Amino acid sequence: MKTTRNASTPRPEPRASAKDKPPAKSATQAKKAPGPTSSAASGGGAGGSALSSKHDKPTSTSPSTGTTSPGKPAVAAHPANGRADDEATATGRSSVAASPTALKDPPKAAAKGAAKSTTHAVPASGVDALHAIYERRAVREYTGVKPSRDLLKRLFDAAVQAPSAMDLQPWSFVVVQDAATLKRLSDHAKKLSLARMPSGSGLSLYRRELEDPKTDIFHGAGTLVAIVAKPGPWPGVEDCCLAGQNFMLAAHALGLGTCPIGYARDALNEPSFKRELGIPNDHAVAMAIVVGHKKDQPSPTMRHEARVLAWS
Repeated sequence: MKTTRNASTPRPEPRASAKDKPPAKSATQAKKAPGPTSSAASGGGAGGSALSSKHDKPTSTSPSTGTTSPGKPAVAAHPANGRADDEATATGRSSVAASPTALKDPPKAAAKGAAKSTTHAVPASGVDALHAIYERRAVREYTGVKPSRDLLKRLFDAAVQAPSAMDLQPWSFVVVQDAATLKRLSDHAKKLSLARMPSGSGLSLYRRELEDPKTDIFHGAGTLVAIVAKPGPWPGVEDCCLAGQNFMLAAHALGLGTCPIGYARDALNEPSFKRELGIPNDHAVAMAIVVGHKKDQPSPTMRHEARVLAWS
């Protein structure tokens, strides 16, 4: 006998067949899922990829917990997504593709009503600020190919975006690419450094290097940029150093290498070199940086955790 069903009685939902069920994620797919974000400090050093220096014992850092264990190079969590970059760790290269074409040309048309500016519009970049900060390293091996004027102008434009006291913008730039001038400047800087080196100074470790006639303090980069501070109501040296950091970060984003050269500053501030390079007597060279096409990206080195003396 057939059983009649009341219209108000809900019908049971049909069971899903095996064909209708979504496929389970494989172990490989599960590994690709981004992990929790961890800070660069807990990762034990520079972001992106962090290897211990050649003088340190290799360690391994967990991107999620920040704990380290001996036996493997330390890998810090990526500053942007908290993941470690295995490829960068294996090769010692930057985890972000950086090339001279990484920055696109600025947009041609500005929005209506936009304020006028004496500098270029902000260019689109394939390397964000955190990547550049964590991945930039002092480069001491160069191909010898000099950066083009266009590249250098873009670096100067990035440098002058730095803050300055009272908006004085005290910086100006001197570019030295003549090989003979660089050689004379390197030799003179080495002599000055040796003559002015205090007894017991930590720089005495480099005495033999400075005494070697073959030593080039500019590392064969082929281009030296001096950042010069003009006189004013507020000392401009610190502001010029801020511009120098912008310069180096922008160079990294464009695939170039840089290295600040402390040995060169005293020599550049001598009257003879000031006259030769067109630097006014009342101006002071605040920072000297070499820039060029690097042979390779140096492996990241460990950074100590930030030391906070007070927090009130």
